[in-house]
Amino acid sequence: MEVLSPQIAGIIDSIPRIQQQDTILRPPFVISNDANVVAQMPRLAENAKQWKDGYALLIGSGGLLSLLPELQKLSFILVVDRDKRVLDFHKDMVGLVQSCGSPTEVQAALSSLYQDRVKRLSDKVHYEGYQYGDYHWTDPKRFQLVKDALLSHAIHFIHQDITAEELAKSLRDLEASGMPLRFANLTNVHVHLDNSGCLRRLPISPDTSVMFSEHDDVHGGTYPTAQLVKGIDAYFQRLAEMNTV
Repeated sequence: MEVLSPQIAGIIDSIPRIQQQDTILRPPFVISNDANVVAQMPRLAENAKQWKDGYALLIGSGGLLSLLPELQKLSFILVVDRDKRVLDFHKDMVGLVQSCGSPTEVQAALSSLYQDRVKRLSDKVHYEGYQYGDYHWTDPKRFQLVKDALLSHAIHFIHQDITAEELAKSLRDLEASGMPLRFANLTNVHVHLDNSGCLRRLPISPDTSVMFSEHDDVHGGTYPTAQLVKGIDAYFQRLAEMNTV
């Protein structure tokens, strides 16, 4: 696992965290529900060949485990969410994949940990697996690649809202210190914002690979479909076409 410089490690440690969780009545979105991610994975793998440094930013679940092999060249991964339940779940998942010998063992251990939600989680994992295809962490061959990738990845779970200026400032500090943002999975966060001004504060460069999801109907009724573009201009152009900026 790469040892970060004291400067970079200090910036990560100093990112302000939410100190008190607001009451969130809905169930946590712990599993990615983006459709057809498998279609974007070959292009992501091709983009990843050009990476020599930098980090990844994932919002919420963001397909963390399944994406790890493609993110292996990066120095670290930041997983950001304002719902601490989402972060806690993925910490558990990372630990289970590290300690278990197969996807079946992981799912059995998951059922034991989350007995009150086992049916719902099982259905969500199955749906996610269908959308990622052979790239999903439950695929037996992919599972070993994910386990190997975990040995070389530093994953930092940040309890913070993506709209927080303090977070954006810390990410810009990383860029100014020579640590560029190479990949961001912003999922459908744009749908839940009054405007996308906060996203423009993120250090998304022309070389950043951005995964996000489009809705045929942003007010519900359909699963969001994963898209992958390269660069800040392409990302905001697609959001403009979707009338979300």
